[in-house]
Amino acid sequence: MRPIHRISEDVLRPAPESDPSSQAAFPEVPVLPSTLLGLELLLQRPAFDLAQAARLLGTDPGAVLHLFGMVAAEFPDETGRPVRLNECMANLSPRRLLGRLAGAPLAQRSRREHTQFAGFAAHAAEIGQSAQAVADSLGLPREQAFLVGLLHELGCLPPVLGWRGEPWRPVSAVLCCEQLARSYGLPDALRSALDDVHRERADSVWTAVIAAAHDLLEPADRSVLTV
Repeated sequence: MRPIHRISEDVLRPAPESDPSSQAAFPEVPVLPSTLLGLELLLQRPAFDLAQAARLLGTDPGAVLHLFGMVAAEFPDETGRPVRLNECMANLSPRRLLGRLAGAPLAQRSRREHTQFAGFAAHAAEIGQSAQAVADSLGLPREQAFLVGLLHELGCLPPVLGWRGEPWRPVSAVLCCEQLARSYGLPDALRSALDDVHRERADSVWTAVIAAAHDLLEPADRSVLTV
């Protein structure tokens, strides 16, 4: 699948590195309506299926960010903090999670932003699955590869969601990724891998995994970070 969205030069151009904590906070990343509906249906069952819920959230970059954000709030010290999706789910109340996700619905966005984010999420989920297949062939951690693939364009969200002007001035995709990763409390290893991918570090295994993941789907497919 070719990415259906393109990133503006303002976001892709290099920007001076600065302390992310000094930047204004970004708006909430939205959650797909299908994720909210699916989670609500799972909650109506006699027994809540954690594995199925984790698979559901794994199709939605916004939902995964909010999940990690809630876990980070529950475990301020990263030592001992859950890092796998099913472990994160097991440490949270499903209804609390649904309440958090319902607070950031995509339905409140414009039709254009809704379409762009839905396309962004679909591409992200495909690359996540493809990256997992690449990891299997290389003996790399499967879930780490999936999450890197799912969030490999995290720094490209501002134009997708229409974040424009002050206080969200245009920043580089690298800096935007760093800010969002910190804001949602992503694990250190995942933040480091995403930074490698956004900076396109040639000596990083994760840069190679994401490039191979695109090629595995379609040889001509390339991340929007490279357009």
